[in-house]
Amino acid sequence: MQGDNIQQNGGGDDGSTKKNTKNATEVLTYGLTIVHCKEIQMEWIQDIPADWKLTIYETCGQSVSHASSQPFKNAGSEECSAYLTSMIGQYDNLPDINIFLQSDVLLSHGKGKNMVGNKKLFAEHSPFTNFTELVQVVKERGKFDFLAFGPSMSIKKNIARTVSFTKTYHRDLFDAFGLRYTSNSTNIQARSGACFAVHKDRILAHSMDAYRTLRTSILAKTFRESKRQCSAFESTWHAILGEEYIIPRSSTLDDRWDELRNFVGGWNGNFKMAMMNKTQVAEGHQSDTTRKSNRR
Repeated sequence: MQGDNIQQNGGGDDGSTKKNTKNATEVLTYGLTIVHCKEIQMEWIQDIPADWKLTIYETCGQSVSHASSQPFKNAGSEECSAYLTSMIGQYDNLPDINIFLQSDVLLSHGKGKNMVGNKKLFAEHSPFTNFTELVQVVKERGKFDFLAFGPSMSIKKNIARTVSFTKTYHRDLFDAFGLRYTSNSTNIQARSGACFAVHKDRILAHSMDAYRTLRTSILAKTFRESKRQCSAFESTWHAILGEEYIIPRSSTLDDRWDELRNFVGGWNGNFKMAMMNKTQVAEGHQSDTTRKSNRR
């Protein structure tokens, strides 16, 4: 049964829920893993807090000229084996909150994907226009289990997609981590972009050997097969790391994405608000409101 890999938080002996007041005063440590490929707008790295443990994996033979950068053999430009390597390397000394990002995580940054009219769209892997916003949101959450930064992968809200486990890519991942599924009817709803934050306990719920075995398998595959395996990871990281298969809204930034949708319209694989800053988005929303009033 989907989601039965989740352990629910217990309440008091009398059935009441005990409020955890420790979170308000607990000092948390943070780690950040960035996978970089071709993005040139990387000035936001200077906004990473000095006390965050930082690792940057260079997967396309380039450099962002940072002391934390290191070359890495990966599945092409995909991020999954770099994420696994980071988890393995820090397994015995993980920070409390571990953040995994592609380097085009910010709006209007990164590689151009498609064209709408004469505007080039960019990958949208978080609703943030600058890294300071991301830091603020993560810290305000205090101690949490999992947080997905990307938008819904479904065209319609709250619609999960059925993953066919007759194909090997998702099945290999679920088997490696002991997750339950049925061959043709397991539903998954993730958030796109494979950018997320996770508490160390969720990583440590699996053995280091499980991560190592899977990474070895991915790097041994052909380029085409390794990319497909990483694509399967993108839709299942949340499940592997302890979330229900249909990810709860509380573990997402859907409220922020909804705000952007309301400003600029729908989702067609990319948000049309690419390359806009917040002022432009607000102006667009204002203009849209005026047009609707005029039509009445």
